Amino acid sequence: MEAMSKAAWPGERLDDLNHRVDEGFNRVDADLRSLRGEIGGLRTEVNARFARLDTRFERLDSRFDANQDRFDRVEARFERVDERFERVDARFDALADRLDGMQRTMVQFSVIITAALIGLIAAQLGLIATQF
Repeated sequence: MEAMSKAAWPGERLDDLNHRVDEGFNRVDADLRSLRGEIGGLRTEVNARFARLDTRFERLDSRFDANQDRFDRVEARFERVDERFERVDARFDALADRLDGMQRTMVQFSVIITAALIGLIAAQLGLIATQF
């Protein structure tokens, strides 16, 4: 009987070990299912947050686009102002040319008047010199 009880003992121990291993795997399987559920929930939450972030980026892009239109309009205004300044510069250049011509004429006139006065003074001196 002693031999029989020793042979039965390892079988009972193996059954107990098998039962504990099954329980351990069942706990691991339950934990994995729970983790998969949590990961699925997290994945859903992350996707929702990314969708909200995409929406915010789209709104930001539309604001940038709206501001780009404003900047384009300002740029067009500056181009018109530049054109006006170019026209004003052309007018100033024409005015400067006219003033240069007028100054040249005045210098020529001054030289002629000076030469005429010198000639007049010389003629009077010659007349005075011939009277004595």
